[in-house]
Amino acid sequence: MNQNNEMIHEYKADNVRRDDLTEIAKQIGKNYDWAGFSAQLDLSILDDEQLESDDTAFHFELQIVYLRNGLLHSEKSAPLLVPKAFKIQQRMIKSHDRRNKIAVKQDKNNTLVFSAEDYHLIKEMKKTAKRAVFRVKRNRWVHKGYKVLFLMASHLPVKKNLIVFESFLGKQYSCNPRAIYEYMKEHHLQFNMVWSADGRFLKQFYKPGYRLR
Repeated sequence: MNQNNEMIHEYKADNVRRDDLTEIAKQIGKNYDWAGFSAQLDLSILDDEQLESDDTAFHFELQIVYLRNGLLHSEKSAPLLVPKAFKIQQRMIKSHDRRNKIAVKQDKNNTLVFSAEDYHLIKEMKKTAKRAVFRVKRNRWVHKGYKVLFLMASHLPVKKNLIVFESFLGKQYSCNPRAIYEYMKEHHLQFNMVWSADGRFLKQFYKPGYRLR
């Protein structure tokens, strides 16, 4: 425990051969065969009070020590990257009448992320359903189906007085679409103007001063 009331624990990591990293970096002529590492963390060092506290946070830092020209060098890590095919690893910890979920996953930049949060069954079911829907949307056959539907829709009669606006995938009432919409509305141009909006962000379209149809 240091002066900032932080618990510091050191774990020795074992080298893991990573030929895949060398393959990725072959264009720059770097060899990362032994750049991988593996370590096990003991979470039993945390007591129930720390697990239940909202102020408990985790910070990981990798320190690399190596010998160069007879001198010992030490470097601290940048964000840790993981393979794109990395699978989410999670464990449940029971503490009195509460359950905590500890998860290791990757973010959009393939950076390693460690999280700890209360476990709620309904919340987890919603997350699982969202992930399933996301996987279906990313399926290549679904994409092909979308293309066929759009192709069919292109042959339908066109409403020449209808204009559909959308900004940031329907999440905002902003940017160029907003400027064009407000200009056309101010000059009373005879068009039926409609906004495409994501249902989760409808509040963005009903703030004071917004007159949307």
